Amino acid sequence: RKKALPRWIYALGIIVLLLASVFGLLRLIVPPLLEQADRISHISNDAFKRSFGAPLADLQQYLSTWGIEGHTFSAEQLKQDFMQWMQSVDIRLAIAEILNGVSTAGGWIFSVLFITFFFLKEKFLLYRLIHTLTPDHIEPRIQKVLRAIQSLLGNYFRCILLQIVVFGSYIFIGLSIV
Repeated sequence: RKKALPRWIYALGIIVLLLASVFGLLRLIVPPLLEQADRISHISNDAFKRSFGAPLADLQQYLSTWGIEGHTFSAEQLKQDFMQWMQSVDIRLAIAEILNGVSTAGGWIFSVLFITFFFLKEKFLLYRLIHTLTPDHIEPRIQKVLRAIQSLLGNYFRCILLQIVVFGSYIFIGLSIV
């Protein structure tokens, strides 16, 4: 018989891989969001007028072709409305809600990883649990159902993985061209 690593090492490796994937995605998403937030916080009057002046004039001209007159859009009015909205936002409440969401998500992630670790470590834990809870007279049917479920789930996850690879490659190539 070949010597193999203990199952807990494989389970730990999968958990580390999952965490690395999550942190990798966060590293891709969070910096652009912070950069955009920094840009928004440094909006100047001139830059705001340059950014929205021409589009608002185009919108006003387009609306006049449809007979909608009397509405004047100005970059100054838009900026005042935006700044008034920003002042009405309670920053402390927003930060508290963000921290609440982060802590809740952290609890979920910890729970899922904890349970996943033990399901991966103990190969037949779920099967033993199901067999313990089922009556003896239907156990052969349950075993048949569990084998079918294992086969179907294996096929499902292989197809999902293939789909992710194909779509990911398609999007990567498409974005690389642009």
